[in-house]
Amino acid sequence: VLSVTDKGAGMSAEDVRRVLEPFSQGSNSKGRQGTGLGLAVVHSFAQLHGGQVVIDSAPGKGTKVEVSLPRANPADIQPLEDAAQ
Repeated sequence: VLSVTDKGAGMSAEDVRRVLEPFSQGSNSKGRQGTGLGLAVVHSFAQLHGGQVVIDSAPGKGTKVEVSLPRANPADIQPLEDAAQ
């Protein structure tokens, strides 16, 4: 599990849904520069690896993002010297 917490502006439930879509930003971005890809890429990456993203946020309360990925099966992990081949 990877977890990041901030004490920023926070997001509404609608904004949380929106920021998981590529090229979308929350309504509180207020003209700040950005492509709207960060959380969408994290969400896609987690799903592709059998994991999930959970976002806990509320306006004025900040945001906590948790990314969980399943534990790797040791049989699926190649030795480091074979990784570049």
